[in-house]
Amino acid sequence: MDEFSKEIFGERLKKIAKDDFGGIGKLASKMRHNNLSLYTSAVQEPKATFIHKLLVAGVDIIFLFTGKRGATVDDETKKKFEEMEQRLQKLESKLFRLTQENEELKEENASLRSSMAKDINHSQNKGMDKLK
Repeated sequence: MDEFSKEIFGERLKKIAKDDFGGIGKLASKMRHNNLSLYTSAVQEPKATFIHKLLVAGVDIIFLFTGKRGATVDDETKKKFEEMEQRLQKLESKLFRLTQENEELKEENASLRSSMAKDINHSQNKGMDKLK
C-alpha cells in the first residue's frame, strides 16, 4: 500500500470505529489491540493478521478497502479465517522450533568437526613419532 492508500485506510478505520463501535478505544478493546493509532495515522501498513482481527471484530473490511458499505463476510468465512490463523500460528511455532534445532545442530556439528580435527592431528603426531 502506498502512503495515499494507508491514509485512506486510516481515515476509513477511524470512521468505522466511530460509527460502528463508538470510538477507536472501543474497537481496540473489542479487537484486543492496543495501538490502532499506527493504522489510523498511516504509520503502519495493515498486515493479514491485523485485517483478520478487524474481520473477527465485525469490521466491514470491504469498506476499508473500497469505501463501499454493506459488504459483509458470513460466519463460515470468518471461521475459515480463524482456522487459517490458527494454522499459521502453529506453523510459525514449528518454524521457530526448527530454527532453534538447526542452530543446536550447527553447534554440535562444529564441535564434532573440532574434535575430529584434534583426533586426526593427534593420530598424525603419533605416526610421526613412530617414524623417528
